[in-house]
Amino acid sequence: MPIAFACDCGRAFSVADAHAGKRTKCPACGAALTVPAAPADEDEAYRLLADGPDPEPPPASRRDPDPAVLAPAPPKKAPPAPKPQRLHRSRPAEEREHYQRPRIYISPGVLGGLASMVFGAGWFFVGLAADTIYLYAPVVFFLGLVAVVRGVLGHPED
Repeated sequence: MPIAFACDCGRAFSVADAHAGKRTKCPACGAALTVPAAPADEDEAYRLLADGPDPEPPPASRRDPDPAVLAPAPPKKAPPAPKPQRLHRSRPAEEREHYQRPRIYISPGVLGGLASMVFGAGWFFVGLAADTIYLYAPVVFFLGLVAVVRGVLGHPED
């Protein structure tokens, strides 16, 4: 582990452990410096603590404390995680159309088909009330039904 030290002029140095205790000269100001000893290793510090005398236990009180007082407090409930925030930013028109709800659009073909169906049904029932069955009334109704289906499926009008 390298030894870090600084000169009085403020220049910082870092040298290998092998140079501990040696003298050198600061290249910035020319002052004579002595490389300090390497800091104690963490393992050595733990060993020194373990080898040292144990501290004296505190004196016992006149009576034993209540076990309920010594019981650990129940763990606190963690606060709920914050909800992720959406960043609102402007999107190009192509992306905005993707996120918008689909709008209901009734094409003129659908409206014309519905009108044909109503007309055909009315013609049929008026003829039925007059004891006459017109052949073209169901044909008009069927053509209106075809127009509605084509309009809903999105086929272009012919």
